[in-house]
Amino acid sequence: MKKVKRFFTYLLAIIISITLFSSCNDKANTIEEKPVEITEQFDFTNSNHINWFGRTYLSDENEMNFNNTISGFELNFYGTQLTAEITAQGGASGKCWLAIFIDKETDPQLATALELKDGTNSYKLVEGLNEDIHTIKVLRKTEIQFAPISALKSISCDGKFYTPPKKETRKIDYYGASSNCGYGSLGETDDLNFSTDTEDGTSAFSYYASTMLNAQSNVFCASGWGLGVSTTRSIPNVFEQYTINNKTNWNFENYVADVVVINLGYNDQKTFGSSGTQLYLDKREEFKELLLDFCRKIYMYYPDSYIYISYGIWSEYQIYDLYQEVVKELNDEGKTKVIAFKLYTPKTTASSKEIGSVYHASYVAHKKMAEGLSADIKEKMGW
Repeated sequence: MKKVKRFFTYLLAIIISITLFSSCNDKANTIEEKPVEITEQFDFTNSNHINWFGRTYLSDENEMNFNNTISGFELNFYGTQLTAEITAQGGASGKCWLAIFIDKETDPQLATALELKDGTNSYKLVEGLNEDIHTIKVLRKTEIQFAPISALKSISCDGKFYTPPKKETRKIDYYGASSNCGYGSLGETDDLNFSTDTEDGTSAFSYYASTMLNAQSNVFCASGWGLGVSTTRSIPNVFEQYTINNKTNWNFENYVADVVVINLGYNDQKTFGSSGTQLYLDKREEFKELLLDFCRKIYMYYPDSYIYISYGIWSEYQIYDLYQEVVKELNDEGKTKVIAFKLYTPKTTASSKEIGSVYHASYVAHKKMAEGLSADIKEKMGW
């Protein structure tokens, strides 16, 4: 009997040790490394000095371009104010807006909005802070299609720069149209005119989902675009570039995604014509082949990643079955991590506050989309 008791006592001790070790490891993974003062000249191109997010690139004028939705930078500094020289140019019709997040804030409704003026200008990103170490994150809210390019030319503070926070190791890639851009997400339901003032990529489901999962985001989107059926402009034709406008090839080794989320189809569907006609059937087949080809290309870059073909925000009812057929064909090819996922569909009642301007989802609806998507990703990835 004593031997049995000793055995169970020994077993319990092992279990407790394993539990404590695991707990310590979990804490070690979440504890932020203490920032260290940067003693040399601060360099906004140096990843040891600053974090960059999205498909950024250095121009010949030595300016760091961050032109895709929710691309931008993050840094630590000691002091009370941070000043940046930023260039905005390109002749686009709309304004370019940035979101400034202070001290690890993640809620876009609590971020400071900054409107960029034409040309190169100096901006106080933050001022009047208490004299301490602060983390500042700056992300582009506006899609490149409707606003000038945004490029960091210089940055300074009234104190000292410190090493940036440790970047999240989890990575998600997003490809989509207006919903990924946050088109109309800040607008009112009765506003039927688009303005970049009401577009906010940081209020889109892609930003929310990544934030909920403590993951990085890499977003490539353009309102009105799709897979390329008929006259629909094609994301798959340009997704290997820096932006829809910059034809320089993006190096996919710079950002190896754990999860890829595709949200394309509604704009293509609008070109199908009348149901039951031969044209309609031909367009459906074209759509299916384009989606298959796009997924295969992404799989080529990320063979170990989950690929989510998402849908359901709007009435893609004519192509719901095609999403399922594409997944089945790819799964049969051995690409078993390709799945179809139905996102939350916004309620159209005024009381729901889920519709923003120009009939697009509001940030309220985007949060609900993100909750469902992030929960599924978390389960599949074991995050």
